[in-house]
Amino acid sequence: MRQRIAAGSFGVAAVLVSFWLWSGSAVKHVSAMERMAEEIRRAKSYRATSVFETDLPGRPGKLSLKAVLTSKDYWLAPGSYRSEMKGDKTSGNKDELAIHPAGMPGIYIDHKMKQFYRLPVQGGYVSPLAKFDELARFSGQADRDLGIRLFDGRPARGFEIGVRKIEPGGGPGLMQVWIDDDTNLPVLFRMDIELQGMHCSDTMRDFQWNIELDPKLFDLTPPEGYTDTSKPPPSAAEQVHAIAEGLRLYAELSGGHYPRGKMVYGDVTLDEMLKMSGISGQPTEEQRRGEAYQKIERIFDFFPTINGILENNPDAAYCGETVGPKDSAKILLRWRIDDGRYQVIYGDLRAEILTAQRLRALEAK
Repeated sequence: MRQRIAAGSFGVAAVLVSFWLWSGSAVKHVSAMERMAEEIRRAKSYRATSVFETDLPGRPGKLSLKAVLTSKDYWLAPGSYRSEMKGDKTSGNKDELAIHPAGMPGIYIDHKMKQFYRLPVQGGYVSPLAKFDELARFSGQADRDLGIRLFDGRPARGFEIGVRKIEPGGGPGLMQVWIDDDTNLPVLFRMDIELQGMHCSDTMRDFQWNIELDPKLFDLTPPEGYTDTSKPPPSAAEQVHAIAEGLRLYAELSGGHYPRGKMVYGDVTLDEMLKMSGISGQPTEEQRRGEAYQKIERIFDFFPTINGILENNPDAAYCGETVGPKDSAKILLRWRIDDGRYQVIYGDLRAEILTAQRLRALEAK
């Protein structure tokens, strides 16, 4: 989770818009959701606290451990984010900072190691579970009305919904959203999921909406004396190789299909592949030495490669929901490369570079 399900994390922010609830007073509840979505679209900023907890397996004969990562999160319209992350002893006493200004490259700073690296522009697909403006576009049906609960003496109404109703490529789990009755703004989000036999929860709370935020919060200047560990991006050929190897193994394990959804999340996909290999929960040492696990470990580069393309490339698209290994003429994945042309991977995992005109002609068929 704290890559928001890509390689160890998930942000909890949900805007559930325009849907019918199962209860008899559905019309009233739909209106509350619509009002919330409208207020969030009008919002200028927020500050909140996030707490991410993971139950880690203990050594034989020992109790399981709980790792806790707490962050102070800031958002400034139209889409600048800052997250100040602190970890407990179990999570390595992390002290890290991520800044993503809207439409600009960002920076990730590790205060413990006195290092930083640059982040690409997040111009591609953003999970509806990661950012408020994306979640405001969601429309579906809630699973349960949670009634009224007091937050700091103020009433808020809660709703529960399956994570995969909001994000089909996300992990199995449930999300709760609680909405202030007066302001129609969220006061708490919580998501609970199970991955590799571990329970993970991410709670976003203590919201302060429409407050003044110092522009310096989104300054990208690294601290003096910190080492730049930024690495050059991999070439298109290196990306194609990693992706093709990963998708080939996934299709082999799944019986003939690729990961489904618009995004391929690292920890979710890894969990699926382990289960398809007969490994449930946390792999044992014996399982880690086995052929099934070793096969999956060899294609680990696949996860961050495809996730990064979809998240950062403004003209990338993944069609695993409808394109399979037998679809040799259909495009499974495509993204724009530096010279303006497009790298494409077909359903049979052939790769080709196309002009924009040729790509549009193929996609129009």
